[in-house]
Amino acid sequence: MSHPDTWPASLVDLAKQPARVGGYFVNQDDYLAFQGDTARFRAFLEACAALPEFGPTTLHFHKGRGTFQPLDKEKKPLPCEWQLDVINQHWRSQDPNPEGPMYSLELHVWLEGAVDLKAIHIPASVKTVRD
Repeated sequence: MSHPDTWPASLVDLAKQPARVGGYFVNQDDYLAFQGDTARFRAFLEACAALPEFGPTTLHFHKGRGTFQPLDKEKKPLPCEWQLDVINQHWRSQDPNPEGPMYSLELHVWLEGAVDLKAIHIPASVKTVRD
């Protein structure tokens, strides 16, 4: 993890979950992969949605089964159920004094994995994208 000193404690807790199977940091962003079931994903999604220090979480639905490619392309992709991307919006900004939340959260889940999305209530504050 790259910036736990600027993250709220609840995000650090999410990143340190035993369900985490991989992750890396590049260009001010963190990419984290997780295994787990519906209940774990539900709790994870609710925790992301409840982070007031961040912009709205965007939840991406992907076809197929999830895989997470380590930064080292020589390594095999890891199976995962969901992925969290912590994106530094200030680093991307053209404005020298950007406004708004420093980070945004991009959460990815795969439709053919262990998470039963029919059993998940998506909080109203979460944006959804079907890829």
